[in-house]
Amino acid sequence: MTNFMSNKKLRLSLLSVLGLALSLGQLSGSVTINVTAEKLKDPGGVEMAVTGVLALVADTGTEGFSGPSGTLLEGDDYLVGAWDIASGGGNTPGTFLGSTGAVALSGDWAQDDPLAVYFFPTLALTDPPASAEAVPYGMFRIESGTPDGTDPWVTPEDGTTAHDLVFATTDATVLFPTGGSSSADDGIAGLVTPGTAPATPTGVAGVADGPGKIIVSWTDASSDEDGFRIERKTGADGAWGLVGEVAAGVSGFDDTTGIASGASYFYRVLATRGPSWSLYSDESAEVTSSAATARFTNLSTRALVGTGDEILIASFEVKGGPLRIYARVAGPDLEAAGIPNFLADPTMQLFKIGNNTPIKENDNWRDDEAELAPITDINFQPAFEVDPALVANLTEDGLYSVVVRGVGDTTGFANVEVYEFADPAEPASGKLTNLSVRAAVGTGDEILIASFQVTGEVPQRIYSRVAGPDLEAAGIPNFLADPTMELREPGVDPEIAANDNWRDDEAELAPITAINFQPAFEVDPALIATVPGGGKLYSVVVRGVGDTTGFANVELYDFPE
Repeated sequence: MTNFMSNKKLRLSLLSVLGLALSLGQLSGSVTINVTAEKLKDPGGVEMAVTGVLALVADTGTEGFSGPSGTLLEGDDYLVGAWDIASGGGNTPGTFLGSTGAVALSGDWAQDDPLAVYFFPTLALTDPPASAEAVPYGMFRIESGTPDGTDPWVTPEDGTTAHDLVFATTDATVLFPTGGSSSADDGIAGLVTPGTAPATPTGVAGVADGPGKIIVSWTDASSDEDGFRIERKTGADGAWGLVGEVAAGVSGFDDTTGIASGASYFYRVLATRGPSWSLYSDESAEVTSSAATARFTNLSTRALVGTGDEILIASFEVKGGPLRIYARVAGPDLEAAGIPNFLADPTMQLFKIGNNTPIKENDNWRDDEAELAPITDINFQPAFEVDPALVANLTEDGLYSVVVRGVGDTTGFANVEVYEFADPAEPASGKLTNLSVRAAVGTGDEILIASFQVTGEVPQRIYSRVAGPDLEAAGIPNFLADPTMELREPGVDPEIAANDNWRDDEAELAPITAINFQPAFEVDPALIATVPGGGKLYSVVVRGVGDTTGFANVELYDFPE
């Protein structure tokens, strides 16, 4: 049964349980139940009589009781009152005395409606009432005269009743001290749970499978269950709660419900057969969920490719171990984006900075088509035959550069893209952490755009800055004298952040100035921003103030708190 406290009638009845009298203006009185339990057992076959919940129910349409369900009651059943037999009546094992207090006939509940008691062995009422989970153990009623001579179990004319009710499991040999049986044919017991429950699962274990997911497994020790319930608690002192149910014969469950980053969890499992439950398994060893992460997985830049010092250089940093990357350059297909002065025939080289020998190079991607088979398998190769592409396994941490030129010193706009491209057979441990692009900044469509993609379950904080005048020291006289920058999600207005001169936002940039990582010149822009993950694309757009032009260097860093 789920959401025990969910329906309005149940909540009203629980108020009476807690001692709050209901006066609804109709025929009123009280209902008292004296219970003697014989060989009452929990779903695991363990004898019990002092724990669990009794619910008094009326059949308002006298069409027969429908029995408990996921919302406690079905059909025309109506909850009159409920008792926690562990906390009321001065109980001793095997007996219980409970009263609704003052109640009133209301709604469809009327005189002569049959009454029944449902028993939930795993449920407890709280003050204030709280949601809980349980399956019904059985439904018990007296529809006509009983062996001890009491009146039929129905709502009386004056609204007041006090009946003795005896119920027992089907293996009880003595129903009353004077004899009798517990057969449902006698009109005393119905839907009674047998005493033999499914065998208890063993070997429950949990394994974190990336952020937000824990794989739970166990050994099925039963051959007659119809399913399993999986419960979880957070931390050693947490409360157990249901997280899932699976069918018979299944011995695993993927828990993806509210898994917090780096949290500690424990699991237990029980087998079910109808309303019969096994005992709970031993709880699993502690499982710590994976920390949620965000990372750059795609770095791209569209810029003008010139000659000499004016070629396009896109640099990136790898940290944390080996990383396989895929890089490609788009030239002619920029025409479809409305850029007529595209680079007609690009070529590319991959360098580790500090080493003048290329790691890889390519002119036309089909020249290395065999090596690019993983790319062609997913139709991710360049669109034009003349465009270059390469796959490389970078085994060392450090800075790398993709250098783009035009064949025969031709010039024009091109787009260079670098992707993390994990090999399923050899999972990568490294990641991209820094994008740096030096290129010409023009006007209109010829501005500098550096883009990146953030994947993962949590937001990513980034730091970006642009260098203009300090390129003069690198021997580039035609530098952009006064750059400005915007951080955008493509197609979305307004911009996420923007800056012209970094000191305009000096207070926000305190984490950068604290490590002396701000731009070298007052006119250069910088910004810190936090962007959502989930595979979204973002762009850093660089222009010259007043439509000025020249070379600039834009840098992008992941900058965790």
